Amino acid sequence: MGALEAVGLERVFLGTESGDEDTLRYYRKESTVAMNDAALAWLETRPLVVVMGAVCFHPRTTIAQLRNDHAFFRRWVGSIRYAALAPLGTYAHIIPGSELENDIVAGDLRAASEAEFRPADDAAAAALAAMIRFRRPLFSHDWYLFAIRRDLRHWQRTEGPDEITEAVLDQALNRAALAGLDLSMAIIERAAAGASTEGEEREAAQKLFALDHELAKTIDATPFASAMRARLYAEPR
Repeated sequence: MGALEAVGLERVFLGTESGDEDTLRYYRKESTVAMNDAALAWLETRPLVVVMGAVCFHPRTTIAQLRNDHAFFRRWVGSIRYAALAPLGTYAHIIPGSELENDIVAGDLRAASEAEFRPADDAAAAALAAMIRFRRPLFSHDWYLFAIRRDLRHWQRTEGPDEITEAVLDQALNRAALAGLDLSMAIIERAAAGASTEGEEREAAQKLFALDHELAKTIDATPFASAMRARLYAEPR
């Protein structure tokens, strides 16, 4: 790993997928929550941004499983170093040799669109419907946080460490990252209880937008601001 870092490695992707043991077995991940925790703890010692895959909805999803997922990702994403992309996403494709494959084939879900995909558990199905609606503002928020982490790591590697800037952004990123997870779980719990969540989804989207706006102002007050703008403006649209 040190050799890769020396030639410019700045981030790694780890397919954690879930914080629920039954789900990991169902996906045939051949990993456990403890193994993922150990890998993340080791990566915490490296000067890297760690991106975690998070794919939590599947045909056997339950609310208890989603609570386990929330607790696991909450342990790690509230940090300047970690990001979870596709949070609480849907696994509807086949993993060869898994129980998931058996369920997808048996349920004729191979060509199903996300709108047609439905967990067997009614509460989980209601939660998924709410999260499909909420996913766009949530993903925009999480992608923005990832871009900040990515660009901050690159800036630190090329320009040298800046402990003051890192501490300021760490606090703001922690708050914003945990907000996305916690607002998502609140929507899931409400939908699972049979309540309408569309008003709560709109309020949550507004809260995330406000957090992102405050984060942008925080960045503008640091030396990192010019580097962040340069990278964002250079990306394809």
